[in-house]
Amino acid sequence: HRARPEPTLVVCPASLLGNWQREIEKFAPGTPVRRFHGAGRSLDGPAGGFVLTTYATMRAAAAQLAEQRWGMVVADEAQHVKNPHSATAKALRTIPAPARVALTGTPVENNLSELWALLDWTTPGLLGPLTTFRARHARPVEHQQEEDGGNEAAVARLAALVRPFLLRRKKSDPGIAPELPPKTETDHPVSLTREQASLYQAAVEEAMAVIESSEGMERRGMIMKLLASLKQICNHPAQYLKEDPPRIPHRSGKLALLDELLDTILAEDGSVLVFTQYVTMARILEKHLADRGIPCRLLHGGTPVPRREELVDLFQSGEVPVFLLSLKAAGTG
Repeated sequence: HRARPEPTLVVCPASLLGNWQREIEKFAPGTPVRRFHGAGRSLDGPAGGFVLTTYATMRAAAAQLAEQRWGMVVADEAQHVKNPHSATAKALRTIPAPARVALTGTPVENNLSELWALLDWTTPGLLGPLTTFRARHARPVEHQQEEDGGNEAAVARLAALVRPFLLRRKKSDPGIAPELPPKTETDHPVSLTREQASLYQAAVEEAMAVIESSEGMERRGMIMKLLASLKQICNHPAQYLKEDPPRIPHRSGKLALLDELLDTILAEDGSVLVFTQYVTMARILEKHLADRGIPCRLLHGGTPVPRREELVDLFQSGEVPVFLLSLKAAGTG
């Protein structure tokens, strides 16, 4: 096929802009690469090559991006658009392209409708309307998983349908990453401190009194709020109590375990990525490590993109052994 003259648009999390640029410069030297991001962004530039943007910018500038002719649109960490009703997914669908590629390590996290959302963007019509897909494929497959051995034919039917449109790579595949050891996951049960236990019990008792007398969406909202409170109490009382400044030492079983793990890893000249769902908790950890004299850096949603790239380089070069990351900004890729 004749190479298309139009540029390729890559939509990715902000933290990966620098990574994409470096990879293109390494594997396709001389190929034009420009960023469509920040206040002075513009689509003017050399023809062809790559234009890199973020999900947030794509959402805000979808109309402008839709006017440009693209040879291909790539959605990296495509789980960001697995909810077809989200503003981000709707914006992405307005950008026309003759070819679309979705890259993700987690195509299905909750239910098969997420797989439908990705394939309905890359290959419209393949799986039919969502309601038909749910009835014909998703429910029988999900039911089979619940019942442990139900409708195997539904699993085989869906697999045969999507297989030609998926390129799936596993670390265990021969020749993919022979230098990588197998991933090991170790759960460490941690005891709550006395303060954590009393906060936990009080939060449950207070919430249950309200939950029992509520129903519908209000009840669901109260349960989600309780779960968030319990997560924060298990992290550290200072996070739950919104202390400023936080009083940190000897109050959290989880933090005590982190200290123990860090001491072992750093004594062996290792380095650590510490993920947290909450930026508030990341700041508590940042203060705690600073008080202990352990060099660390923090990357979260508010970190400017150029700074994110500096932080990644600092960690990868071994200058900073502990990197604190908010899950939303960093993902796990």
